[in-house]
Order: sequence, then structure tokens, then C-alpha cells
Amino acid sequence: MIAFGYIFPAFGADTAEGSQPVTFGTETDAVYQYLWRGISYNRGLLVQPSAWLYRGDFTLSVWCNFTLFDFDKAVKQHEIDLTAQYDLSLGNFIVSPSVNVYFYPNETQAPTTREMALYLKYCRKNWEFTTSQYCDYLEYRRAYYGEAGTTFTIDALTLGMNAGWASPKFNQAYSNLTRGTLSNLALSGSYTIGLTETVTIQSHIEIFRNIDRELQRINGCNLLNFGVIFSIGA
Repeated sequence: MIAFGYIFPAFGADTAEGSQPVTFGTETDAVYQYLWRGISYNRGLLVQPSAWLYRGDFTLSVWCNFTLFDFDKAVKQHEIDLTAQYDLSLGNFIVSPSVNVYFYPNETQAPTTREMALYLKYCRKNWEFTTSQYCDYLEYRRAYYGEAGTTFTIDALTLGMNAGWASPKFNQAYSNLTRGTLSNLALSGSYTIGLTETVTIQSHIEIFRNIDRELQRINGCNLLNFGVIFSIGA
């Protein structure tokens, strides 16, 4: 699969002496399937570019999904997400509150909405343990989704495992299910090749298994995704 990247490098903007630099970066992921929280939206050739700008502990980022070709002849799932995040380091812990805004161009059945999120990461040598909590406060008010997982890195290889759960309001909004669930288990693997200090290519694969039987019926049991990421930036 071909990966496409923006053609501009990451760099630090000039700042006054003693101040923190502003850093830019970008990456593009070419994937087989758009999977989000155990839900498959479409399969085919999808391109998911993103870009970020950060200064000190504050990050602004944009992520997009564009369907170039859909195997199932479904509606093209175009999406643009904006995120503002602050990272607070406490020893081996990183606490990151954020605000996420989701736009769905030309999709009348998918209105713009927003989430508040809290991300917690604990780092220990080659291990990382993470948990994320999301709560919608606009279109699907009080819809909650949570997840927790771990990754282990050996040189260029990273292996991960993640579990997700959802409130009745989240399931009703996205899967037409009216109760809360222990939703899915995901396994992931990636291999990263550094071309320069700031340019990398990463192949990755993810396997989702919906645990709840009703979610298996609605969204599928085992869901596979794979792709290639081209990155420029720190």
C-alpha cells in the first residue's frame, strides 16, 4: 500500500532567547479500513493525513479521513478532527486533558460534535501503560467511552493491547444499542524505519474483536486494519 505525505519538513520557529520553540510536523496514514472504537465505517483505500503544532506542553493538531475508493460502495466517510491538548509531566506519568471537535463534511446524518478527553500515560523502560476517557458535550451529550492498554517496544518493533468500554448513550448514538458494554479488545503491532532524524516510515496492523455479542452482530466480530504511515517531524 502506498503512503502519501505532506512535502514540508518539521522545524522550530525562531523565538526569543529563553522561550520555547514552536515545532511543526505532519504524517499521512494510508489504510485498508476506517476503524474507530471497534466500529468499522468503510473498507477500501483510505488516506488519513494529520498535522500538529506544539510549543512546550501545549499541542494543536488536525486529523482527516478521506475515502479514495470504497470496496462496499458505501457513502464516503470524510472527516476532519481538531484537537487542543495540554501535557503535564509528573515523574513517569503524563496527564493530558484535551478538547476534540469532529466535523463530517457532506454527511447530513453525522452532525458536528465535541468531546472532552483525559489521557493518562505511565512509562517504565520499554513499557507504556495508558488510559483515555472521552465524554461528548454537544450532539451526543454525556456519551462516554473509555479505554486502557499497554505497549511494549523492542528497537523498531512495538506491540500493543487495548480494551474499550462504552456507556448506553455512546452505544445508542453509534451502534443503536441501548445499554453499556465492555466493548472490544484490540491487538496491534508496528515496525518503524527511520529514514532521517525526522522522517520515518511505519507499517502497522490492528485486530479488533468486539466482545459484546450484540456489538458483534451490529459491527462485526473480528475487524482487521493495516496500513503504512509516512511521518515528518519530531
